[in-house]
Amino acid sequence: MTFEERFAFLKRTYGDEKNFAGIDTDLAAEITLTDEEGGGTFYIEHKNGKTSMEPYDYRDASVRIRLPYGLLLDILEDRKSAVAEFMASNVDAEGEPGDALALLGAMRAGKEQKAPKKSTRSGT
Repeated sequence: MTFEERFAFLKRTYGDEKNFAGIDTDLAAEITLTDEEGGGTFYIEHKNGKTSMEPYDYRDASVRIRLPYGLLLDILEDRKSAVAEFMASNVDAEGEPGDALALLGAMRAGKEQKAPKKSTRSGT
């Protein structure tokens, strides 16, 4: 999979602006996928209530994160903890860790909102 395909999937699946409505501060993250094939850099910015996610570097990011694509998906799908992976040195981050956690949490929330709701009725 190319970087462009990976980025398009991430943006489509996790980058909906509505996901970030609960964030009331301005922040920006530059995320670099470190994979030899399909690696690249993109940013997520939430500023003045608007969110953008584009496949470019971001000079004034409040946090920079470097990790493999598969690990990012594991974190976004709650299969792995961002904090635990950082402590194990599997994620390289510099800057404001709270901003990284807020953005990742917003991305995860969007995925959960898109999942089909399970019925709680019992056939009656």
